[in-house]
Amino acid sequence: MRNVKGFPSPEIGAKVASGMTTALALRKPQHPEFHQWVDQALLLTKSPQMMNVRMRVLFQLVLYGCLMGEFERANSALSMLSQLTGSKDVPPFLKIIGKLAEVMYHQFTGSHKKCMKAVAEGMEFARKTGIHIVDQPLLAHGSLSSLNVNDSKNARQFLDKLASTLNLIPSSEDLLDIRNRHIYHFVSARLALACGDLAELSFHPDLALKYANEIEAPVFISFTHFLNAIALHRLGKKEEALDQLQKGSLITTEIKSKLLDFNSLLTQAYFAFDREEEGSGLRLLNMAFALGKDQRFLNTFSGDPSMTARLCAKALEAGIEVDYVREIIQKRNLIPEKSSLQLEQWPWPLKIYTLGRFEILKDGKPIPFSRKAQEKPLSILKVLIAMREKGIRTEDIANILWPEADGDLAYHSFQTTLHRLRLLIGYSEALQVREGHLTLDPCRCWVDAWVFERLLEEADINWKEKITEKAIQLTEKAIALYRGPFLGMEADQSWKLPVREKLRNRFLRSVSKLGDHWSQAGQWENARDCYQKGFEVDDLAEGFCRGLMVCYQRLDQRAEALSLYQRFEKRLKAVLGIEPSEKTKMLREEIIKK
Repeated sequence: MRNVKGFPSPEIGAKVASGMTTALALRKPQHPEFHQWVDQALLLTKSPQMMNVRMRVLFQLVLYGCLMGEFERANSALSMLSQLTGSKDVPPFLKIIGKLAEVMYHQFTGSHKKCMKAVAEGMEFARKTGIHIVDQPLLAHGSLSSLNVNDSKNARQFLDKLASTLNLIPSSEDLLDIRNRHIYHFVSARLALACGDLAELSFHPDLALKYANEIEAPVFISFTHFLNAIALHRLGKKEEALDQLQKGSLITTEIKSKLLDFNSLLTQAYFAFDREEEGSGLRLLNMAFALGKDQRFLNTFSGDPSMTARLCAKALEAGIEVDYVREIIQKRNLIPEKSSLQLEQWPWPLKIYTLGRFEILKDGKPIPFSRKAQEKPLSILKVLIAMREKGIRTEDIANILWPEADGDLAYHSFQTTLHRLRLLIGYSEALQVREGHLTLDPCRCWVDAWVFERLLEEADINWKEKITEKAIQLTEKAIALYRGPFLGMEADQSWKLPVREKLRNRFLRSVSKLGDHWSQAGQWENARDCYQKGFEVDDLAEGFCRGLMVCYQRLDQRAEALSLYQRFEKRLKAVLGIEPSEKTKMLREEIIKK
């Protein structure tokens, strides 16, 4: 490339270098001379007279840094650009270009509130000055940033405003119109994915790709291929989806964008999991999140919240970049899929422990409360937990907690107490009232008792279908959650007792089933540990006592077996006034003889 001395004047050199920077940033970001042209352009635009050209160069550097996933480079360019846009001599057009750069940076780096503020400022400046050339990208980034935090309603509002700015008739000659239509269809496809609108998915991605190809910017084309791949996959067109993924990945390899690589790996992992290729999916996911953690990628740019939530759940289950993945979930307000509701590692806004104790964690920290002062609000919460996801009619819960009050007074007390509960837990959306029915949202609130039952329900299905390994895993997870009776040692109340007894019985049956499985398999240490857990909860259960004695016998621990029998016999006589069964006595004699 030519140096500054090769140009007729510094002004011409600056314009040439600026033009080359713009062209390469959009069309050939991987070009080996790109950064040389950038250095040349910045060198030649230092004088106040070249400020306008310099600002254009810096804008392109912000865009380049965002698209290539080089956020530090983008931030450096944005800092220099922001200093210049603060000058009174800057033309309004360049001021709004600077605001667009700010919006882009915040959207790509996951700073939603800053992005929203910058979009509002940019649109207000456009209104005051009458310069509307960047309205479309401003609104698009506002919509995308809203989708990034799982706010489809706000994303729709931005998209509707964007749609109203489009020319009525498309133009194949107007580059701005082509840009605007690509933006519109790309964002529309992202929103359709988030909302599960299959009809919209059937044409927006194709049009987004059509206009991306006309722009001839490889990064935009690659992102749109990934978007198309996920849309086609969602529509059940798996082979076509794979073809689009491969096309996008080829461009990614060519231009070496880390951000594209991140999105490519995530999409590949998503497809692998869908094909039930667990090992391949986890390997790709490990690569993606290692890259994302290193580069501080908090957003994806081709998928939707449900896809990202599924991948994050897979990562948490496998212990992949746990802190980073939890940060993504929290930043993006991701909601777990039904299959992930038992995942304790998910960063739940609220976690409630009820088995053996009662404790509420808000954002991972215990909520301090005076049990006497908050007794009624907490009682509402406990009743809701007892009812599981089905919830309870508001009039019924009012009657349960205020049985002596008449209907109107009881309902008024309920309303006041529900308000106090919402203030206490801080996440009012977790408590939902619809058509006179109160529920605790299982997608925002993790409850150990609920998870315990879900795990055992799934385990029972696997036991029946003889998927033994999965059944064992699920049963062991459930058993580990049971730390004692429902709501610990709180005073018995009529609505608590059935739940407490049901959970206890489910625990005992599951421990017995798992212990019997290990016994039949000759895994005596595992069986012993199971029966011991059951015996600790019910020391009058002869089945657990006898199971433990057999395990001790097989493990050549005769003294432990005989000591256990003596304790059990004494306990049985003291509490029930009966002796062990003949079967248990015979087992004792057999152990003594050996």
